[in-house]
Amino acid sequence: MSWFLFLWPPVAFLLVLVGGSLYAARFEKKAGESVSETISGRVQAWFPILLALALCVVGASLVIMGALYGWTDLSLASRHWQRDTALGICIGALIACLYFTVLSPALTWAQARLGDYVPPGSVLETLEGQLPYFFIANILLAPLVEELWFRGALYSALSPLGPGLSILLTSIAFGLFHWPGGAWYMLLTGGLLGSVLGWLRLEQAGLLAPYAAHLTLNIIEFYVLARRNRKAKRTTFLKYSKESLK
Repeated sequence: MSWFLFLWPPVAFLLVLVGGSLYAARFEKKAGESVSETISGRVQAWFPILLALALCVVGASLVIMGALYGWTDLSLASRHWQRDTALGICIGALIACLYFTVLSPALTWAQARLGDYVPPGSVLETLEGQLPYFFIANILLAPLVEELWFRGALYSALSPLGPGLSILLTSIAFGLFHWPGGAWYMLLTGGLLGSVLGWLRLEQAGLLAPYAAHLTLNIIEFYVLARRNRKAKRTTFLKYSKESLK
């Protein structure tokens, strides 16, 4: 069971991406366009949609397994919900500030200088172009599904190993689920975010605090990307208007 909980999310994401690639190659190929160009272009454009589908697959798996095995402890309920919510919001906001001021530039630098299997900054650029689907995936689905899976079901399954090893392994699994973002992004999400969320799960003895932190981080990320996208569109519009007046 533990191995399935550990490996299924990244495998599910891979299967969804493969399915999207096969669909693009079969139905979206244009004349004069190679199969690889079709797959690369469509999958990149569809990435937020495929992310939402992968999260739905993982979420559905969680519901099915919960029904089969009688899981009753996967809940955001908390006796101290005000404290847990406030703590999660504060930590999520702190991580978001750290991410956009230090970690995101460091991530881009590492991808450009040290290499990666995705182009530097390509993930955020893709997400900026599909904000409605990104909202569904990153705010409505990701915090809930990922916390219930990683800090909920997987953490509970690994709890006999002790809290330290449980946090370590859930952080690794959490990072692996973000493999489409690149090797350095996996290290960032697993090593930093996964560890902090795992610590919250341990210290607060529940899922509400890590969920609140995760949701806060993703809301701030969406806001920053939406604002950046609107600013880019405004700049493009002004540039086009000036050229039209010449």
